[in-house]
Parts: sequence; C-alpha cells; structure tokens
Amino acid sequence: MSDARDTAPEASDLEASTWLGRVIDGRYRVLEVLGVGGMGMVFVVEHVHLRHRLALKTLLPELTDHDEALARFQREALVLAALDHPSLGRAVDFGPLPGGGHFLVMPLVSGPTLTDHLARTGPLPWQEVAALGVQLADALAAVHGRGIVHRDVKPENVLVEARPEGGLRPVLLDFGIARIATGEGEVEPSRALTRAGAIMGTAGYMAPEQAWGQSVDARADLYALGVLLFEAVSGRPLFHPDLDLPEIVAAQLRHPVPPVNAPPRFRQLLEALLAPKPEGRPGSAQEVRASLQALAYAPPPPPTTTEPPAPSRQPAARGRLLVLAAAAFAVGIALGFVGRGVPETPETAEMPTTESPSDAGSADVAVLLEGSARARKEAAERLAATGDLPEWLRAVVALETAEGCTEHRSALRAIGEAGDARARPALRRITGARTRGCGALNLRDCHGCYREAAEEALRALEGEATP
Repeated sequence: MSDARDTAPEASDLEASTWLGRVIDGRYRVLEVLGVGGMGMVFVVEHVHLRHRLALKTLLPELTDHDEALARFQREALVLAALDHPSLGRAVDFGPLPGGGHFLVMPLVSGPTLTDHLARTGPLPWQEVAALGVQLADALAAVHGRGIVHRDVKPENVLVEARPEGGLRPVLLDFGIARIATGEGEVEPSRALTRAGAIMGTAGYMAPEQAWGQSVDARADLYALGVLLFEAVSGRPLFHPDLDLPEIVAAQLRHPVPPVNAPPRFRQLLEALLAPKPEGRPGSAQEVRASLQALAYAPPPPPTTTEPPAPSRQPAARGRLLVLAAAAFAVGIALGFVGRGVPETPETAEMPTTESPSDAGSADVAVLLEGSARARKEAAERLAATGDLPEWLRAVVALETAEGCTEHRSALRAIGEAGDARARPALRRITGARTRGCGALNLRDCHGCYREAAEEALRALEGEATP
C-alpha cells in the first residue's frame, strides 16, 4: 500500500498547506511554503536521495491550458538552464505535475527579497549598494551576452543573502517576460509571446521606451538597475506609488534624479543609468560594472594630517635646543595657552570627490555635509557665492567658514534655531569626534570651546523629520 505522502497533490488541491510533506516527481519532498502568487507557489523542498534543499516553483494546473502562461513558464526554465552565474537563479529540473501544472526546481537562496531587506534595514550605505550593483551588473552582462533582456529587474525579483566574507550576494530571478533574441536578432518569430506594442514590465522600473511598448535592448535593464540602486541607497521609491503609468513616464522625462547620500561619481552614474533616452545611458552592463567596481573597491584616500614635516638633521647642540622648545610648546598646549583654529579630526574620513568649482546645488550640499575638510570649505565658498540659501544651509556654510570659537558658537546657535534636521551631519561630526586629538601631542579637544554649543544644537534637531 502506497504512502499518501509520497504522491503529488491533485489539481483540485490548490491550498499551499496541502502540499506539505508530498513528494513531487518521486524526488522532491515539500518542506515549507516560501510564497504564493497569482500563477503558482514556491516551496522549500528536499531531494529525497541527496538530502539537500532546493526551491521548487509551480505553475497552477488551471494555467496549463493557458498557452501564453505555460510558454512563459517554459521560457523561464530554458533561460535559467542556459545561464550559469552566482547572481542568477539556475534551473536544476523541470517537468509536469500529476493532475496538471508544471514545476521548476532551482537552488535555494536563504535570504529575503531586496524589497523585504530594505523594509527591515532602511537605506544601505552607498559602498554596500555599489558592491551589490557590481554583482547585478555582472549578472546582467552574462544575460545580455546570451541575447536576453530581462525586462523586469526590480527589488522584488532579487533575493539577497549574507556572504560569509561580509556584504550581500544578490540573485536575480523571474525571467518569465524576458526578451530572447535569435541569431537574426528577432524575438522568437515563430511563436512570439508578446504582441507588437504590448507593455511588459513593472511600472516604475520600466525605461520610458519599454513603457511606451517600443522594442527594447539591454539598456532597458540598465535603466531598471539604476532605479534599484537609487531605492537601495535612498530607502525610498524613485516614483510615488500612487502615480499611474502615464504620470510615471512624464516624471521620467521631466524630473531630474533626486539627490542621494553618496559621492558625486555615484550620483553621476545614477543619472546616466536613468537617462530618459537609451543613447544617454551606458552602452553595456560591463561598463556599468567597471564604474561600480571603481566606486565600491577603490582604496580609501590617505588621511589628512596636521603634523609638521620632520626636521632635517641638525648638529647635536641645536637638536637639544629643539627638543627643549618642543617640550615647552607641548606644555603650553596642554594648559590651553597656545593654538588657534580647529584642525580636522582624525576620525573624519575624506570623501572622494570629482566636483569642479563650477558644480553647485545639491552636489555641493552633499559635499558640505559629508566631505573632507578642504572639500567642505570649497563647497561652502561656492554655496555662499550663490547668495540665495535656506536658513539652515546658510548656518552650516557659516559654520564651515567660521574662524575662532566665537564665530563657531554663533553658527551653531543659528543651526539650532533653524531647526532643520538636514543639518545633523554637520553637528554629529563635532559631537562624535574624540575629545583628544589636536596639538603636537594630541592632548587637546579640537572642539572643546564650542562642543557644548554643538550638542545643544543637535538636541534641538533630534526628533525633527527631514522635510
């Protein structure tokens, strides 16, 4: 007598729970439900002989008679079988289900979708986003090299899992609406699945030409990658969820890319990826990968230093005099009698920048809040020259150009009175610095004469929502 648990569910058993414990195709025992959608379900299964876990995706039995749905499911299996990349899902097995429907088996990725991950963590650091983008761009290069355009790159179709060495490994899935070219560059002319002018994709991630139902190439995937990178680094969608497709297309054509907390070269790459016209975007995924690699893995800039140059060799008598003079100078610093100005603290990391003096606006604001000491001062001078600044920004500019304790305290009071949370990075740079780190022996508090004013200003801004 056969075990009922070793038979696949009938077509009428559509509830996900009825699949638990069943064995599909004599090999895959269903352990748990990963997800349920309009076209099928995804399960965690265990190979009954090899004892390793996999993901099994099903097409609902009632859709088997739907020629286009079945063809797309088969297409996804064929595409995944042809690709071999660590950031791409791969087809392990494919076949029919007893009682109707089909199944597709893939390696199991233990992590959540990028959408769910961002919902839990909020925006990711730009370096981590760049590293994530390197892997996805490399995966897209492999896809495009096979003459395939994914057409539905979005955070919901990317699973992420923690890498043992740190960071995230993304896996791009769902090739159900992929465009597959033949040697003649056509889309399977004998049985094309998409009629001319049909719109295939997800609103908000489709490039303008894709949203218009026009023919697309690999640059449509690069546009979608740009939207994904923007959402990962900003923690918010590029387009408001309430907009319909025509409104989104209008925004794509008219609105610039909003500023993000990242260096200028990262923002410039986003702007290129999100260019409204294909010819304005990078020419290939390989080019995007190289740009992201340069951002993600570039060595950090050398730390700034205020130490004087080492003295040249001197006669012994003069050397002794210099030692005595240095000791006296150190005592003066320790007592607070010597020293003026506020050198950069060792903790403040220098932010790479390629801005020229002609660049202004949001890029200068980002540098002013996050850049190195020299870059901040240059940005402050350019912003001050514009003359028309909001109150909070004018106060931050004044802080960066201040000389002496009195001017610094005055600027800090102005920041607190402005009450704008966007000024918090400038304050945290002061309140978060170590209390020792200035002077010849690093014994002084670089911000001692106005640290309290910075803390008071920061308390005034805590809890304020960024406009």
